[in-house]
Amino acid sequence: DGIAYHLGWFIQHLGGNTILFHSGESTGFHNMVYMDVQKDLVISFFSNRDDFRIGEAFDAILKTMGISKPVLNEQHRSTFAWLNAVYAN
Repeated sequence: DGIAYHLGWFIQHLGGNTILFHSGESTGFHNMVYMDVQKDLVISFFSNRDDFRIGEAFDAILKTMGISKPVLNEQHRSTFAWLNAVYAN
């Protein structure tokens, strides 16, 4: 899928840009951080929810901003759900 993992960050080269992203969760909260190095853009989501709605919200923000999801071959599920599955394996 062209995504590497290094020093706690998922790294992808997308459209000439270096994208870094990471998520985290525990009982009662979920978070997501996305960085586009070339555009000097950071999107951070932190929630006090114990569900996966953050994934839907994160992907909706990317879509609104005209940004492709970092996990291009996973258009049918949220980026957060993809990350959650990667951590589980």
